[in-house]
Amino acid sequence: MNKKQMLLAVCAAMLLTGCGGKKERKATSAQLIEQVEQFGIDTIEAKPGETLCSNSVDGVLRHYPELYHATRKAVKAYDKWVEAAKEAGLKVKPQAMDVTTLLDEALFGDSATDADSAWQHLPTIDSLYIQAIVSIPSGQPDTDKRKTAIGRMRKAWQAYAQQLQDMTPTIPQDCTQRYLSTVKGKTKGLTDINLYKQNQ
Repeated sequence: MNKKQMLLAVCAAMLLTGCGGKKERKATSAQLIEQVEQFGIDTIEAKPGETLCSNSVDGVLRHYPELYHATRKAVKAYDKWVEAAKEAGLKVKPQAMDVTTLLDEALFGDSATDADSAWQHLPTIDSLYIQAIVSIPSGQPDTDKRKTAIGRMRKAWQAYAQQLQDMTPTIPQDCTQRYLSTVKGKTKGLTDINLYKQNQ
């Protein structure tokens, strides 16, 4: 097989894999919608141009009103955390914990790994914020401003983490373990951020 044929074979395989992923996503979406439709729950109507998370996630959420409203609250809390992160000037990447990503993986991802104690890393993350505040040297002109900004970010994180926990009972039962597993993995990633060093 020459290089040209090899390249064509690789491209064809990638296209088939992509199509297969879309089909699986549509099938999963259809299953989730079918499961809830038997209960006769009203679907939330979308306003023109309104997207809460993404088209594929929203398509499922609109059939689960409790999850939709819990997600709306989580999106607002997430946006406040992102804004507080900018003000604090810490090199944190909140997009890793974006509720849209969490739901996408929970609804359409692979099978869950260990989901026990999904919230176990929250105290560690909270202590990182406290360490970052304490590490700011006193006596500098912007000390209080920096401490306040990090304190606001910490409170915004706590509010967002609470919203993520509040979403748990609203997640479709078949997806709950995946959701908890995803949250556990993402919050573990946040514990690797050394906020203390960023203030040195």
